Amino acid sequence: MEPIVFIVILIYMLKRIPTDQLIQDKICIQRYNLSVSYCHNLPIIKDDPIGMKSTILTDVTRMALYINFINTIPVVFISIIIGPFIDNYKPAKRLLLIFASIMTIAEMSILALNAYFFHANYYLIFLSHLTASLCGGPLVSLTTIWAYTSSVTPEHIRLLRMVFLELCIFAGPPIGTAISGHMLDMHTPFIEHEPRNYTTIFLIGAGCAFISFLIALLLVDEEKDKILFRKYFPKSETNDEIVKKDPCTEMKPSDTKLIDTKPSTGLINSLFTFQNVRDMIQTFVRPRPYGIRLQMFCLIFSTVTIMIAYMGPSVFLYQYLQKVFAWGPADYSNYVTFNSLINIFTTLIFAPIFLKVFKFADLTCSLIAFHMLLIQNLVRLLSLSVWTFYVALPFYSFNSMSMVGVRAYLAKLVDRNELGKIFALMSAIDSITPLISSLIFSTIFGLTIDSIPNLPFAAVCVTLIVGISSLYIVASRSKRTLAALESDRNIESQA
Repeated sequence: MEPIVFIVILIYMLKRIPTDQLIQDKICIQRYNLSVSYCHNLPIIKDDPIGMKSTILTDVTRMALYINFINTIPVVFISIIIGPFIDNYKPAKRLLLIFASIMTIAEMSILALNAYFFHANYYLIFLSHLTASLCGGPLVSLTTIWAYTSSVTPEHIRLLRMVFLELCIFAGPPIGTAISGHMLDMHTPFIEHEPRNYTTIFLIGAGCAFISFLIALLLVDEEKDKILFRKYFPKSETNDEIVKKDPCTEMKPSDTKLIDTKPSTGLINSLFTFQNVRDMIQTFVRPRPYGIRLQMFCLIFSTVTIMIAYMGPSVFLYQYLQKVFAWGPADYSNYVTFNSLINIFTTLIFAPIFLKVFKFADLTCSLIAFHMLLIQNLVRLLSLSVWTFYVALPFYSFNSMSMVGVRAYLAKLVDRNELGKIFALMSAIDSITPLISSLIFSTIFGLTIDSIPNLPFAAVCVTLIVGISSLYIVASRSKRTLAALESDRNIESQA
């Protein structure tokens, strides 16, 4: 799974800056009929001679809102139905990864055509995002990967495995942004009639998606991976982890009916059925012992609010840095690269210490990461110069551990046959939050770009505080809850 998750995020970050910049250049040249020279230098203009920079940057953030709207509706629908599909149909994870790779190839090809035929209407860029949303986008791929990982990985090393998956996720941005940012900043594009190297970047993304397709087609094998993990990572008899019985390796007889090996003729019927939606809802509303249902609701609320805050800067950060510090694509890509590298190295160093030496609980790791994210945005809010903005970089540390603790804790609260539904809901939340975040922060940025351009960071901080407060409620009960669940499992094993 690690190579696939790396490629998924690499492609997402590889296309992100070029897509925004392509929209910006097309709006500048097509909508406002401005010169190619002015539009090419727009990011680094400090004294705007014609006063159009703020207007164009605001239009770009508004386009991001439309794109998120296109992405949200299909992705939410797919996220709802794939949870029970993943749980009930054994080959589902592999098939979803293959299909997602094919649709990503199509998406990147459409973007490449849109860039090559530069004078085509910029609204045609919506077609590429519609193509991506039909397969659920990267979020559904991540949902499948999380469910696959939880299924094949023994529980005593599951959190550590998820941390490494998060590291692969955060390894994608520095590479993707470095490639795209510096290729965009080249003075001489590979294709002469393009203002920047858009087409080449998108074709690189299509090639990466093809590699992901081959891996999913040839190497993904859930049953084989289960055997290998239990062979090479057996649970020690002296291990003092909280959960001593791995629900991934021992299934109750009543659970076996949920693992279907029906032929492909029943595949569509097993996917598009109202029972899937009903199962999803029942997973979260049915009564559970030890206050687990309340904890799940609090986790969902905190996830929504924190993800809105987490996604917030991505809505306006590039445009903010163009406006305030006159940064171009290369400057921005360097910043994002440094940001991601700091997170990767700090997580590599401290994650094993937190988990194996100090034995921090899942939610404790998440709370540490969320507090660091809060401090980073507070520093950004108060930054008055470029060097103070760089001061915020170290506070991105441990961000790889932010949501992984929440996912790991949720996985411990439910049975194995509910993992797909759990991670499908997380995917649905992840797909909704960009739309909400775009609506909130693009509006704030558009209203304050010329007066208080750093005001959106204040909104990010307030939203984070609300989400962290909700997470504290769950963390205060987590130890007692897991102890009670362990006791129940021990009783069942002795029965």
